[in-house]
Amino acid sequence: MLNKKKDGSVLWVNSTIVPMLDGEGRPYRYFTYKVDITVLKNVQPVTMGLNVFILVDQYN
Repeated sequence: MLNKKKDGSVLWVNSTIVPMLDGEGRPYRYFTYKVDITVLKNVQPVTMGLNVFILVDQYN
């Protein structure tokens, strides 16, 4: 999920939402686990470019 910080910079977050269930199986509370993946997202275009280079290089 892409978020924006108060200073205007971009923050990529991987979120998992887990319901807490009561005795009857109904959710009564939710637990959210968030991980900042901004660094991974910033490196991803570079690594994708390397993968394309490696694939092209294999056929030359």
